[in-house]
Parts: sequence; structure tokens; C-alpha cells
Amino acid sequence: MKIEFQKTLVLVSVSLGNPGDLTARARELLEHSDILIGEEPQITSKLLKSILVSKQFFLCNEHTTPEEIRNLGEAVINSGLTVLVSDAGTPGIEDPGRELVQEVLRRGGNVRSAPGPIAFGAALSISGFKISPFTFCGFFSRDSAERKKELIYYLKPGHTIVFYETPYRYKSVLRDLDWVLKKPRMIGKFFSV
Repeated sequence: MKIEFQKTLVLVSVSLGNPGDLTARARELLEHSDILIGEEPQITSKLLKSILVSKQFFLCNEHTTPEEIRNLGEAVINSGLTVLVSDAGTPGIEDPGRELVQEVLRRGGNVRSAPGPIAFGAALSISGFKISPFTFCGFFSRDSAERKKELIYYLKPGHTIVFYETPYRYKSVLRDLDWVLKKPRMIGKFFSV
């Protein structure tokens, strides 16, 4: 690797479901990282195995405490190249990586990106929807009543909205969408090949 890194966190985008989509640059960064941080152990292990890299890694996910975020931030500052990957797509977008980015910046570290797939961009590109303008809403509230308020708010402008949802909650979100919209609308779901 030609570039020397000092106290640098690089957010590395990974594939959205097909390991063959991982870029050569992402592979290189994963191979040469001093520290690797993943979101879920099984998925990060599978990613590393797919590129024949064997190394220990830390976790940064919804269970990571503020103290652990501070410790990870300190590790980044005391290292050369730290790589952060999420389970799919680009880290830091609606995942706990955002908190680590804030911590590294607060400590005076460097944050860079190795860009690549992002789920909402992929979904928009194949939707056929008018996408200009669109609003990215992230994840809606877990509470149905609160979620309905959020849906009403975001649907007011009348343009395309994009949001993420978990596999175990999407049916209740669709019911709330049906309640809010009261008439059929087009809904898209992203599928990777």
C-alpha cells in the first residue's frame, strides 16, 4: 500500500449482498488495516473469509456503549490505518459508525471514505420512481403511533421518500403506510443480484 496513514479512520463500503461486488480498493484497505472494526461478528468474519484475510476485529454496533466508542476512538488516534465496515453498503449511514466518526473527529483524527455501494442509492436507481427530489428518512420510530406521525410529516412534500427498515418490522411499517396513505402508492424494495 503506497499511502501512509496516521490516526486515520477509513469508512470502507462493502457489497450489498454479493461478495463479488467488493472493490479492489476495499480489499486492499481491509488487508492492510492496523485495526479493523465491523458491525456484526458473523458478517464481518464472512467478509474477511471471502477475501482470504485472517485478522482480529473490534465491533461497533447498536450494543456498543459510549465508553466503548471512546475507547475505539482512542485506538484510532494511536494507530495508523483503522478500517470501519458495516454489514452492507456504506458505513456511517444509519448505523453506529456515525458515533465513531464523531469521536475520531473530536479527538483530532482523520476520517476518509473508500466509497462504494449505498443501499438507498441502489434502490432508487432501479425503482423507476421520479427521484428528484427525494428525502432519505433513515429508520422510522419503533412505535406505531410515532411512526405514523413521521410518515405524515415526510409524505407532505409529495416527493419520493426512502427509508430503511429491519426484516422483522417491515410488515408493521407497511400497515402504517397503508393507514397514512389511504390509497395505493408505489413501493420499492431493493434486491441485489
